[in-house]
Amino acid sequence: MEWFENNEIAEIAQTIARFNKNEITGKVVDPEHVGRPDFPKEALDHFSAMGFLWGVANEETGGINMSPITTVVVLSKLAEASSGFAAIVAAHYAAVQSIQSVPGGEDLLKTVGFDSLIGISLNNDVEILKDHSPDSSPAGQSINFIPAPQQTAYTIVFDKEGAIFRMYVGKRGDFENCLKKEIYLSGCDEIPMVRIYGSKDFLKKLKLIAEGRDAENVHHYLLSLMKLYLSAIMQGSARSATVSALKYTTERFQTGRIIIEHQNVRKKIIDMEIKNQAMASFLYRAAHNQFNHTGFDLCDMLFPFTGAEAEYVCNEAMQSLGGYGYMKDYGLEKKLRDIKTLQAFMSCSLSDWLGLKHSR
Repeated sequence: MEWFENNEIAEIAQTIARFNKNEITGKVVDPEHVGRPDFPKEALDHFSAMGFLWGVANEETGGINMSPITTVVVLSKLAEASSGFAAIVAAHYAAVQSIQSVPGGEDLLKTVGFDSLIGISLNNDVEILKDHSPDSSPAGQSINFIPAPQQTAYTIVFDKEGAIFRMYVGKRGDFENCLKKEIYLSGCDEIPMVRIYGSKDFLKKLKLIAEGRDAENVHHYLLSLMKLYLSAIMQGSARSATVSALKYTTERFQTGRIIIEHQNVRKKIIDMEIKNQAMASFLYRAAHNQFNHTGFDLCDMLFPFTGAEAEYVCNEAMQSLGGYGYMKDYGLEKKLRDIKTLQAFMSCSLSDWLGLKHSR
């Protein structure tokens, strides 16, 4: 059921699979379902020590110089164990690449440090609310962060004032007085997110690294990267759900036969795997086209396609287990919640689907 043939990429995928087993399974995802998992700092430290945290950076910056294709394979494999952990890594990868695209960005990354986790703001158009207290209802937009700034060493912030975009980088301490509300997600419990309310004055604490058309281009670049990376995570979650359904249906009996020998069940599993391969092929193509920077329109189409297909696959996997599929013990309902949460992270309009440029 693997969808890549390159030996080097296959070896990296096997390394990530061992990492999942040793560092994530039963540790990052709360196995007892008794509360929210702690921020997976220890697992991220180990991931960094392996050289994967800065994988999309060049070797001089501390990464292992992975290709875009390798990057989506890594995220897809991580998602098989934890979509939340994979999303934290995806945000970091997108942040690193965004900084790299700014003049002087490579030098900035060297000062940040090779083991530093970077987060991003998710809003398309960011406006920091004025005269707002946590007890009152927000009157406009605020900034959503992934992961929460208190969990990262640095965070990228985009601000739009009128038609002018600005891109900032802030240290952890710069956000202390603005963190007002933690966002509890219905899925991806491992991701700590926050929403901030504050005045424009807090932006003065941050380092301005791009503005105008440069910042707007980087903003579009980051959103396209996140669509690619979140698509990889949804594809990995769906593939993992298919593996779970296949394992269950080949081990359990119903009416005297192994479940998968029932014609409808067998057809369902085959249909799920076809969709997995279709998602993987589209993902591979979009990642490959990043080499010549023509893959971003593809990402606008890839994200809604993968979201719909991954949701279908995961839902079918749950039904393959009968009533057990809806129980927390088997983990499939969590994967479906993860996929729905990831869909909500990024905008998805008809113009996205058609790959058309539109005002952000």
